[in-house]
Amino acid sequence: MGTPQGALRITGFTKTSSLIYFLLTTGVFAVFCISELRWLNYGNREEGGWWLEWRGARTVGEAYWFREPTMKLGIQLHLWSVIPAGILLPLQFLPIMRRKYMYLHKISGKFLFVALMMGNITAIKIGPRSFGGSFDLQCFVWALSTAITVSIYKAWSGIRNLHIDQHRVWVIRCWAYACSILSLRIWMTPLILSILRFAPNRYHFVKSCSEIAFLYTTRAPEEMALMLTRFPACANLTAGVDTSTYVAVLAGMDARYPEQKAAMFNLVFCSSGVLGFLLNAALAEVYLNYTTDEDERLKKVSVARRKAAGLVPKEPKASSNGT
Repeated sequence: MGTPQGALRITGFTKTSSLIYFLLTTGVFAVFCISELRWLNYGNREEGGWWLEWRGARTVGEAYWFREPTMKLGIQLHLWSVIPAGILLPLQFLPIMRRKYMYLHKISGKFLFVALMMGNITAIKIGPRSFGGSFDLQCFVWALSTAITVSIYKAWSGIRNLHIDQHRVWVIRCWAYACSILSLRIWMTPLILSILRFAPNRYHFVKSCSEIAFLYTTRAPEEMALMLTRFPACANLTAGVDTSTYVAVLAGMDARYPEQKAAMFNLVFCSSGVLGFLLNAALAEVYLNYTTDEDERLKKVSVARRKAAGLVPKEPKASSNGT
């Protein structure tokens, strides 16, 4: 048996194209979540450990806000819900799991829905501080959480009423929306490169002086002094007087100026999220239209199971006199 046929037999897929789509979507997302396992210990890294670098380039400056206990709890609950869910996601979409291990499919499905809802709630909680916490970013978080929640309800309602075809459609949409958190990271790269290439000195992002100063706490005193010359409005921070002053920070990627990197990530994050969401939503609809044969098959299965469960009213028998 050739390799493609063997892979189809093991996974339960009937089409090679469906297997490829599975690997490029849920498979890639699971790998991404595995790579994020180091963040499960968020904020608890021992010196010299490898779990988390608070001031790493990935989310420069966020650690300043997540030192607060409720925000730290929010980010930890968020990561502990969405990362394990993403790792388990491929199992839920394997046809072989649904055919041979239906009970496990049901249990894992409930867990994934609960984990997603926990992720939605905690995302809304940490939204005001994540990646700058701008108003448009918070709107995006609310919109994405709403889309995922509605999809979860539609998928749950469909399977409760034995509309298996509807359950499949809304589960695919649900996870397409959720996986936009990976797509947005892909979009961030071309957006950052475009800004650096075509408008290197144009865009700014508002940051607090206290947050900027936090970025320099592990740097040489000379660098802190130079930072204060670039932002003279922040000079009062040295006396601990003003911690609520905000300044406009140029968005850039110069390693010498961590506040510029933080501004750049904050600037493009929301736009990348919108683009990632639209891309994933479009790909989900393309896939659903491409697999209409599976949808028709599940509609027939749904009708049969609904009849067996007494959810479809029986057609009245014709009387002998024809009335």
